[in-house]
Amino acid sequence: MKLKVSQTTFFKQSTLDSSKLQPQDKVNVDAGRVFEIHSWKAIGKNHLKIALFNEFLGDPPRNTWYVYQPHVQLIDSQGQTTQPEPPKIKLPSIFYRLPKTKALSIPYKSQLDNALNPRGACNVTSYAMVMDYFKIPQRTNAVQLEDELYRFLESKGLSRWDPYDLAQMGQAYGLNVDFTTRAGLWEIRKAIAEGYACIIHGYFTSFGHIMVVRGYDDRGFFVNDPFGEWFESGYRNDFTGENLHYSNELIKAKCSPEGENYLWLHRITKA
Repeated sequence: MKLKVSQTTFFKQSTLDSSKLQPQDKVNVDAGRVFEIHSWKAIGKNHLKIALFNEFLGDPPRNTWYVYQPHVQLIDSQGQTTQPEPPKIKLPSIFYRLPKTKALSIPYKSQLDNALNPRGACNVTSYAMVMDYFKIPQRTNAVQLEDELYRFLESKGLSRWDPYDLAQMGQAYGLNVDFTTRAGLWEIRKAIAEGYACIIHGYFTSFGHIMVVRGYDDRGFFVNDPFGEWFESGYRNDFTGENLHYSNELIKAKCSPEGENYLWLHRITKA
């Protein structure tokens, strides 16, 4: 994903007007500049939160910024301009009766045994788990499905960090993928209750991380974390990430720190 600055603007450390920010909390960016970004989120009515890919701006240098959305354009890997998803009107949960707990038997895969970029392949590994669950077969002689998916993205010029490219990959392999940038915890529960496999994005690492949600209860979610088990001190890669219980509070803090309903969610079924 790329971000093009269409009008000279400020990248900021908050959504406040740039005139109210200290010099170290903003940087002027000229119109016409194009940045590679590995993640973004719509914040409020008119801002984006972006994470630059391999580039840092400002003093001190930072790669995560807020930007006034009318001054920039998001460009996908096919060169098409895309727009942030507006918030959806959500019916109160009283209209739905969800089971108190639900779990799907999604098999676990670790990214750490991948042949290709094992420490940066949480994305394809998460999709490989879901494809195994829906009995999607491999197409090549790759040792593992996740390595096949990695090569598929590269061969198509797609980014494994772009959620829309991941959805495109899933659809090419026979999945129906409904991706949203404006989900909340309730939407995950509803999707799982309806039989959807779920994949979420979050800031479990400084670069960002992706994992499978396979179930829920009232206290949180059962996840297949391809990188191991997360602790406040960081990841324990020597622990399995299979069927871990991550609390509601942890998922909100890591996947939707901007507030409610900013969670990136892939809801997936077999086509």
